[in-house]
Amino acid sequence: MPHGASGTPRSASRTFGVRLHAVSDPASGRYRWHLTAANGRVIAVSAQPFEQPAAARAAYQVVATIVDTLSVVVTHPAGRLGWMWTASDDAGVVVASSARAYERRATCQRSYEQFLRALR
Repeated sequence: MPHGASGTPRSASRTFGVRLHAVSDPASGRYRWHLTAANGRVIAVSAQPFEQPAAARAAYQVVATIVDTLSVVVTHPAGRLGWMWTASDDAGVVVASSARAYERRATCQRSYEQFLRALR
């Protein structure tokens, strides 16, 4: 089992110095989870907003349990600078995305790989 004998994912704060935060959007008052690296840079964000911080954290835990089935799309969105990635579940629902755009496609791909390592 990739998450230990119990089958439950490790908390983000214990994996490679990664931390999980539920961050409020001042405009909407809703929350998204942010996965932050030890250096303070945000690795990934939830694709959907949530009404409560606890719901955002619970959504992250769901993503951590389905990590091995996530599919990634790396794109260069029209009208935007740089490359971004999105991760989708088996049903095709986007559950996470890169926190920023990357100048190079390879750097964007490495960012997604870092996200996967943080979840495992």
